[in-house]
Order: sequence, then C-alpha cells, then structure tokens
Amino acid sequence: MTSTRKSTSKGPSAQGVRTRAPVEDGFYARNVTSIDNFDLTDLNYLATYHASAQDRIGIIRAGIKASFAKRIVDDLDMPVALTCQALHIPTSTISRKSKTDAFLRSDEAERILGLMRLVGQMESMAQGMEEVEGFDARAWTSRWLREPVPALGGATPLDYMDTMEGQALVSDTLARIQSGAYG
Repeated sequence: MTSTRKSTSKGPSAQGVRTRAPVEDGFYARNVTSIDNFDLTDLNYLATYHASAQDRIGIIRAGIKASFAKRIVDDLDMPVALTCQALHIPTSTISRKSKTDAFLRSDEAERILGLMRLVGQMESMAQGMEEVEGFDARAWTSRWLREPVPALGGATPLDYMDTMEGQALVSDTLARIQSGAYG
C-alpha cells in the first residue's frame, strides 16, 4: 500500500500539519479536514484538551512537524533532553527533522499531542479554581510530571508519558487529584 502525502497551504490554521491524499484501498479515503479548525500556529494547550477525539486523531494522521514539537518541548519548564527521553523521541530526531521541515512519525506525534493535552487538562482545571490568579499551568504540570506520585505507586507521571495508555493513566490520576480522590 502506498499513500501520497502532501503539505497543506490552507492558511495559518494548517501550519505544521499535513493531510494525506486518498489511496486506492480507502485506508485514508477520507481527507483529514478537522485540522483546519485547529490552530497549530499557537501552543494552545487548552484547545488541544478540549478538541474532539476525531480532531486529535485527524491531526495525528495528518502529521505534526518536528519544528512544532520542538516549540512544545522548549515551552515546558523542563530540560529538553528529559522531556524527549520521557516521550521516547530522541532529541536528535527533533533537531534533525526541524532543520529539514520534516514531520514526526505518527506515534511520535501522538505522544507530543498527548503531552499538549495533559498541559491543557491542567489549564482547564485551573480555570475552575477562582483562587488561582496567576497560576502557571505549564510550570505546575512540568513540576508535577517529575515528582513521585503515591497514586502511581511512587513513580513519576513522566515515567508513563511514553505510551498512550500511560498518558491516559496520568490524565486519570490528575483528574482524581482534582476531584479529591487522592487528597
């Protein structure tokens, strides 16, 4: 099976994302259009969290440029090498592909988007708390990811960021902390 990939030029909302042309067997028979409503020119973690699963799947399938992933990794309050190691994406891969304007593999894009979604989840939680004026969700999430969490058996959330199942566990743990289940 071969697929033809092409870069989009549908305006600023599609920057950093590509679409896949349909192929004969119909695997990608539906062109990804949901990404047109998703602004990847901005590191909008909250929008990533609130995006539909279909939109996030569309973004993953369409691809994420390494340069965009580099911006996300650089934006967090953590060492770049630590973040890349936790996501199982070599720092050299992001650097090399950024220089050539290349896209990450879909599994790498999925982990990057999962990290964005987690930061967005924290931003969403912070919006519901009136006493947190000036709260920096990215900085808090970056610290929390590196600290042992009893609900995770003493492991750090960062230890689970390399798989989607692990990211779901971390997200669920964060939601339980918010609800008071883990006091």
